[in-house]
Amino acid sequence: MDEGSILVTGVGQAGSQMAAAFWAQLCRDHQIIPETGRSDAEPTGHWQKLFTAVGTGSETHYVPRCLFLDSDPRAADDLKRTWSELFNPANFVTGVESSGNNFAVAVREVGDRLNSDIRAVLDREFQKTPAPTAFIVFQGYGGGSGSGLAAGLFEILKDYAPAAPIMTVGVPSVHFCLFAGNRTLQRRIRHRGGSKTYFSRTCFPQRYSAAISGLSLGN
Repeated sequence: MDEGSILVTGVGQAGSQMAAAFWAQLCRDHQIIPETGRSDAEPTGHWQKLFTAVGTGSETHYVPRCLFLDSDPRAADDLKRTWSELFNPANFVTGVESSGNNFAVAVREVGDRLNSDIRAVLDREFQKTPAPTAFIVFQGYGGGSGSGLAAGLFEILKDYAPAAPIMTVGVPSVHFCLFAGNRTLQRRIRHRGGSKTYFSRTCFPQRYSAAISGLSLGN
């Protein structure tokens, strides 16, 4: 078994919601109660790769090794209320307003406003034992926060662990889903755009659901 841990990140509204659902399933897989972050007995499997144990005995709380990142605080606030006993609220990094589906705005926000907050979370996670040696990033494609913030995040992750593998799990925006399901519409869009192709290929959400359910993560 590898000695390192896995840091799971949710970027943007869709990515954060997927990551939270993923964590709820991971808790059940390891006999941890997702609503409380506690276990009726010793957690099963290699839970140390995903959680940090805080406290002792019956008061032990198993905290996910995670980072939630979004330019708009509303989705993050909802998750913190829903999973108040599971996630560390300090691991949520948000801006003050939506990126408005603008990739450039989201990338600039990582560089100008959120960089130090992201690094503060990563500093804490890399000080824990075992330190992260792999990353899973949930994100949305084709919008602003999910794609733009993730692009900036990848550059930061390279600073911390240049050789660490990064698995990305994402869903396309509504526009991409519509385009992917209509080949005639695809051709029209390419024609109107001249030589510019506005999208190439995309994957549907159910494919990602199957991929997620197939992850073992050392369980």
